[in-house]
Amino acid sequence: MVIRPLLNAWNHFNEQLVVNSNAIPNTRSTDSNIFFLSELPEPFIIALAQFVTSVLRCTREIPKAGNEALWNATYSVKRFLDLYCSIGSHSFISAKQTQLEGTIHDKQFKLQLSLNNVICTDHIRERFNFLESSVLFSATLQPFDLYSQLLGIPAHQTRVTLPSPYRSEQINLHFANISTRFNDRDATLGTITQQIGQQFYQKPGNYLIFASSYAYIENLFKSFKEQFPDIPSIVQVADMNIDVCNRFIKRFNTERGLMGFALLGGGFSEGISLEGDSLIGVFIINIGLPAANAENEKVSEIIENHFGEGTGYSYTYVYPAIRKVTQAVGRLIRGPQDSGSVHLIDRRFNQERYRNLLPRWWAE
Repeated sequence: MVIRPLLNAWNHFNEQLVVNSNAIPNTRSTDSNIFFLSELPEPFIIALAQFVTSVLRCTREIPKAGNEALWNATYSVKRFLDLYCSIGSHSFISAKQTQLEGTIHDKQFKLQLSLNNVICTDHIRERFNFLESSVLFSATLQPFDLYSQLLGIPAHQTRVTLPSPYRSEQINLHFANISTRFNDRDATLGTITQQIGQQFYQKPGNYLIFASSYAYIENLFKSFKEQFPDIPSIVQVADMNIDVCNRFIKRFNTERGLMGFALLGGGFSEGISLEGDSLIGVFIINIGLPAANAENEKVSEIIENHFGEGTGYSYTYVYPAIRKVTQAVGRLIRGPQDSGSVHLIDRRFNQERYRNLLPRWWAE
């Protein structure tokens, strides 16, 4: 069978990581179950290629009807091999092992293998070279130097920055000097939800409260309900299906005086439009820096090597965080007639490195 050699190669590769991590070129991350690899073992790559070739040769013997899983796996492996050929200093390979439940003594592991492209500059620049002109459009293309480098935009191109169609008079901007760092969250939880409730009583209406994780959202929601049980409120939870999401949004369009707690960077912080008094205020709780895990540290290292000292942390953590904040606040101002309050609750918003990245029109 075409499957057996592939499974044998996969299991052997997994065992190499468990038993003898020095058997293949790799760097074990600070997370003991993640390996960063410079290349994959040649027998493993050969097994992948032979699997694809064997299946493609058996088109008549293995019809696609009734064998969808096999064919989907074949195309996935082929795509993986195609991408593996382009691995270089702009990317990295990661192997993540998760111990299976009930295997404490014999230590059986599930293996997840990923090809991670960090810098697409060279790939996209090739496309630009074939074009007479191009237009790159986004509401969050700042800072431009970041996207210019990452997207491979030729350095000689003329840059034009147009003024925002919105005015600072449309938002009432507030900064709260409260720590939302992980170790301080329990201590500041009540203070934050007290401010949210006070704002509602000062100006009743619909508000969205964004926080950086589902656990933090849940804690904020519970604290708010304990302090203000009379104020209608709803909360986003993980794995909400499309119908539940639509009902969440519909309540904002049909009700007034509703507090919604949602994930910063999630589906309700981008891509939805709540015009007029469907939304009159937004709270951002925590600046939303990506987790400082092994993968992000590897991304930061690669960026630093390509673009110079200081770029790794900014490109990997700071800029993505501010982009999420900007997108979330964007739910409030959808047109020239919209207005409302913006509450940025995190001590770090007072630091220049973060505040200077916020849209200028917010404070002009």
